[in-house]
Amino acid sequence: MVSDTAARQIAPGSYVVIELGAIPRDRSLVAAWLPRREMIVLKEYREDSTAVLRSYNPGGPVFRIGDEEIEVRGVVRMIQTFPPQ
Repeated sequence: MVSDTAARQIAPGSYVVIELGAIPRDRSLVAAWLPRREMIVLKEYREDSTAVLRSYNPGGPVFRIGDEEIEVRGVVRMIQTFPPQ
């Protein structure tokens, strides 16, 4: 993640607690599996007429559910950041 907002949200070395199977609400931070790309992403879930996953980085990719296979695996419930050692 490149943006300042993302850096403040999830610092390097942080622990991210995800509730697997939780149903996301608009603006939830979610963990999603992108099978075609073979990667998991943490994105903001946005829903209006369609559901999209947005990056905190304004220049980051936007994934539209339905445009490619996306499996929302869970909702982020806690981010624990520890001071550098």
